[in-house]
Formats: sequence, structure tokens, C-alpha cells
Amino acid sequence: STSDVPVNSMTIVGDATIMNSANASHYEVAFDPATTTQNKVIWSLTGSSYASLANTADGACDIVLAEGATGQTVTLTATNYYNNAVVATKTITIKVPIAKYKRVL
Repeated sequence: STSDVPVNSMTIVGDATIMNSANASHYEVAFDPATTTQNKVIWSLTGSSYASLANTADGACDIVLAEGATGQTVTLTATNYYNNAVVATKTITIKVPIAKYKRVL
């Protein structure tokens, strides 16, 4: 339709290093232009079997960690749902101290 505003590019916004003790870090996509109607992405995460995605939404996600993730580097990728040629990636280093992991009972 004439009201569609195509996406030009995307950037993943969030920490390049995860050091928090909550076992999760939040990431969002900044779309260019901000007014694009193509504001839906498909998330993927590679690099560690101890890191996984949770709470994935059209433009946001959380990375959830297990204890073995410390010291590893992961790559977070957002691929635009409407135009798979528009991709954003972010390399993230996991440096959560082992003692800081939230115990799951």
C-alpha cells in the first residue's frame, strides 16, 4: 500500500558486554527510518549453548544465560521480517562472574 515506509537499516541497541547478575540482558532494534512500517525482526543467537533468547518481540529480545556462558562471545542477529536483506548483528562478550549467577531452585 502507499502507506508503507520501507526499512533502510537497523541497529541492535544494548550492552556489548554482559556483566549483570540477573542472567538476562535486554536488546532492542533501532530502525532507520524510525517511522518504518517494516518494524518486525526475526532474532537469532549463535556462539554459545549456554546462552538463549527469551521474550522475543517484534523489536526487542532478552538474552538469558546459564553458568557455562561466562567467558564466551555470542553473536545476536536481527533479520528484518519484511526484507531479509536488512540485517543487524551485535557481538556480545559474557563476563558475568560465576558467583553472580542467579540460582534456580
